[in-house]
Amino acid sequence: MTNQHSFAQHLQSLPRRRLEDLLARRPDVLVEPAPRNFVQLAQRLCGPGSVAAVLCAVNGDMLSAATAIALLGEQANVETISALLHAAPAEVERVRASLQALGLCWPAGDAILLPEILTLSVLQGVGGGRPIRKILVTASVESVRTAVSAFRDSTGLRKAELVEIVVTRMSDLSAMTAEIQELPGPLLQCIRNIRSGEIDAFYSRVRFGTNSRDVADLIHCGLLIEANHGVELPREVALALWLAETPLRIHGRPQFAPAPTNAESVRPAAAAAATEIVRRVTTLLDSTAATPLAELKKGGVGKREIARLATRMGISAPEVGLCLDLANAAGLLTTTNQGYTPSGTYLGWREAEVGARWAQLARSWWQLDFCPTSRDAVDGQEVSPPVPQSSPAGELRRALLKNAQGGLSLDSVRSHLWWLVPWQPYSPAELDVKVAASLVESELLGLSASDMLTELGEHLLECNAVADLAERACVILVVDSGTVTLQSDLTAVVSGQPSAAAAKLLAAASVSETLGAAQVWRFNQSSVRAALDAGWSAENLLAGLESLSDRAIPQPLEYLINDVARRHGQIKVHEGACCIVAEENLINEMLHTKSLIKLGLAKIAPTVLVAQVESTQAIALLRKAGLFPMPGDATAAVIVRAEQDAAASRAEIAAFALAFKGIGEAPHRPSRSTPESLAAALLGRLGVDEISPMAQVLVNEGSGLNEAELELLAYALENHSEVVIDYRDKNGSYTSRAIRPSGMYGRWIEAFCYLRGGDREFTVGNIESVSPVLPRP
Repeated sequence: MTNQHSFAQHLQSLPRRRLEDLLARRPDVLVEPAPRNFVQLAQRLCGPGSVAAVLCAVNGDMLSAATAIALLGEQANVETISALLHAAPAEVERVRASLQALGLCWPAGDAILLPEILTLSVLQGVGGGRPIRKILVTASVESVRTAVSAFRDSTGLRKAELVEIVVTRMSDLSAMTAEIQELPGPLLQCIRNIRSGEIDAFYSRVRFGTNSRDVADLIHCGLLIEANHGVELPREVALALWLAETPLRIHGRPQFAPAPTNAESVRPAAAAAATEIVRRVTTLLDSTAATPLAELKKGGVGKREIARLATRMGISAPEVGLCLDLANAAGLLTTTNQGYTPSGTYLGWREAEVGARWAQLARSWWQLDFCPTSRDAVDGQEVSPPVPQSSPAGELRRALLKNAQGGLSLDSVRSHLWWLVPWQPYSPAELDVKVAASLVESELLGLSASDMLTELGEHLLECNAVADLAERACVILVVDSGTVTLQSDLTAVVSGQPSAAAAKLLAAASVSETLGAAQVWRFNQSSVRAALDAGWSAENLLAGLESLSDRAIPQPLEYLINDVARRHGQIKVHEGACCIVAEENLINEMLHTKSLIKLGLAKIAPTVLVAQVESTQAIALLRKAGLFPMPGDATAAVIVRAEQDAAASRAEIAAFALAFKGIGEAPHRPSRSTPESLAAALLGRLGVDEISPMAQVLVNEGSGLNEAELELLAYALENHSEVVIDYRDKNGSYTSRAIRPSGMYGRWIEAFCYLRGGDREFTVGNIESVSPVLPRP
């Protein structure tokens, strides 16, 4: 019986309340299509994506117990785990129950089992070769006898008896670990080198003096086995070495120290920081409304542009990146042909109270999967903000703040992250960098100060809805009404956050020079002319500026606006796609030809017409009317056009690209069942259903996915919804990507790929696993 089938039987035996609790803890299995039977439920729960998603709930004790179960294999039970962890059976039982409540282990007879993907994950890096029993099958009787003679008399024993003695000895991990720890330093280092692959045991024995002696000694100790004309390190010895260097223990939940101060004392600092981050994001978005930020070809804003913004705003480059990421995550920033600019929701956000604006930014930061001020490199390349990325830093941040609730010291929680988030992949130095960056960001958002969560930070963790968080934040954050001072040097000095109306007028009629706490805007002929081009009148500009300031408009500014308005429009430029030059009689003939009405002709001189269509279309219509036009360029030089080839024109390519709207959109929130409804459906239908027709089509095209994964992919194909696939291409490259299938053609699936930002084809047989798009934290 496979692990998943024993897991399915365990799930089916659970009382309804415990089953509902398990489903609530694993919300990814609630995403449609919901599992139709317990076999599919077991497959979904054991999937790589599902197991990875629940690891954020696994603490150090649970990881130690899971590692012990993986090491012990079929011998894993409370008694053997207790011996390996040097823990009381009651403590082991408590941790085992926690793992089982998450669906990460289950009983199978006398043993305790793990999902296969979790076993492979926790044993990754242990090293070693084949299990001892497999090695001994191919070893000579003398080699086996040598291994037995290391610790007992082997005289008169047959090979089968010798094999059982060696297997029994090496199956006792606790005893093997103690034996490994007593080895002399050179022998211990030799085993390390063999396990890591730094030296080859057989090659070293034959050719090198120092390693040769060490290898020979390890063979006589029974820790290396001669087999197949070589020397092998049994997997059991590698496991024992790993345990000797990485002792597994159950520590219990750490006790965190209280914070050195109280929430009331840090409330002013928190309110000031929260108001300031809102001002920065607002200022940044106001400036991009007037001048969009250029987008790199690979996405994001370049370093030079960020450095320029940092100088103008008076903040650091990482803080500019934080503002960009916050704006993008909150849905306030979008991309256009001109670059990054405020989205359609920005104006509504801009008009809201400071507390409501802060709440949306804070919630968006909380949900980010990465650390904006300390981004991870991808394939050695930096990812520029505001391009989102996947990283364990998001879970680190959430674990740090969650465990500091109730007035506890953030520094104390930080020192125990090894227990709270034991699965994170960072080195100690990298971890310090990520945690330090997260703490700086939380302070910039007003969520922490003086080694503790602020009142705003506590509210963020308590409120599930942005509206509730905004209501509480508005009580703490006082509305910051900025003031505008108009000066005789044609500048406007803005202190605080200007209103939306003020920001709109200043952006339309002046040029921003600084974007710090005190902003400086300068009026000049070009800026005033731009405002008039946009539809403002001199009267509207003067009235608007007068309403912004409590002083009279300085005379130089008033003169500037009136002078530009007087000169504005003295020269008029008419639109026209091409110009037609001919004798006056032909000009009059063309104006009165009905078939040429489509040209939109306008006479601007006795021998000159302006047409509202491109020159190629104008030539075609003129020739159709029986005339003989000649193409020419802007300098009146005659153009001789070559015949067009059969390739598609740029216009055709552009029209084709328009058929693929939605590039760059984020996956939408998938529909989900409730734990109660899914539990009722599963318990009410205990039989094994046949797979759906679309799933059968996938099987026929060579898919090796399990039943639950087939149903997920089939549902996505039928409903054009998002799923996450692990895909290996024809070159063997492995990627994980979110896709939205649009159709299936033979053994290929056509889908929009969110990783590549475009449509791609995927071979059915190369899709190695499928999981749903996971809900946001």
